[in-house]
Amino acid sequence: MGLSFDLVPFTKREIPPDARVYSHLPESFRERFIRICQPYMTERRVQEIYQEFFTEFAYDIEFFDIYKDGSMSGAINSHRAFIQEGKDERVIDYIEYVLNYFAENNVIDNIITFDSRIRRAFREERVLFRLRPEQKAIELQTDEPYHLEYLGNEPMVQADNDVQVLKESPRWREAINHYNKAWDYYQDGQFNSTIPEELAKSIESVAYTICKDEHGWVDDGAGLGRCLDEMKNKGLFEPNNELYPEAERIFTGLKLSAQKAGGDKHRHEDVNQHYTLLLLHQTAAFLSYVINRYDDQYS
Repeated sequence: MGLSFDLVPFTKREIPPDARVYSHLPESFRERFIRICQPYMTERRVQEIYQEFFTEFAYDIEFFDIYKDGSMSGAINSHRAFIQEGKDERVIDYIEYVLNYFAENNVIDNIITFDSRIRRAFREERVLFRLRPEQKAIELQTDEPYHLEYLGNEPMVQADNDVQVLKESPRWREAINHYNKAWDYYQDGQFNSTIPEELAKSIESVAYTICKDEHGWVDDGAGLGRCLDEMKNKGLFEPNNELYPEAERIFTGLKLSAQKAGGDKHRHEDVNQHYTLLLLHQTAAFLSYVINRYDDQYS
């Protein structure tokens, strides 16, 4: 006869999905960096980089086939293998060195176009690193060298993974879709009103699903504040009751961020990449906590 309800299988309910956000260098980014650099990498250039970088940093050279006279066999293939398989920290050092080598030696005619491709690769592959200095400084020909900075860490990655597991449940799908849409805007570099607007919708969707659709705790016209009050009264924030005022602060911050951008769909200085990641992380933490708490108590 079949089941009278929609059963979400364990494999979709509990097993984390493939990561969508990275605090390390995933294979997709490594391959993309190789492709971006490929037109400018010659055997001679790789050998020069090797002599300067690997000798100075005294790294292992298992990926490079060096003869006794210092010459190198298959330099480009070695360069590619190192980026593909090398340890994260060493590959990051190498990427920084390659970028500065290109810039200092005028290897590329249009460094800004190349620079944009590298930044876009980090963003579109959702790798939580930022390339410094900012592109405006590169355009002004600053003396500051290229270097990478962390934008996020493992807890941010874990929070996103926790949210992705929840989307398999039909009742939360709308909320998670709004959250994922915000990440899509991040990936596209739309640091403006669109991201906080989608995140605010995700929080509203969870609250309205619980308070209106599931239980009728509030009238249809009730706003988010009334829903949060009811969720608190029903114990959904216990034992972490400080999350109740935090939820209000998160939602207020999202609405203010969207208002500051004034509905402008273009980039806005008040909603930059760093701040956007903070909003995404806060929202993910709230969604996963409240939804799991609700499912534990009422499912």
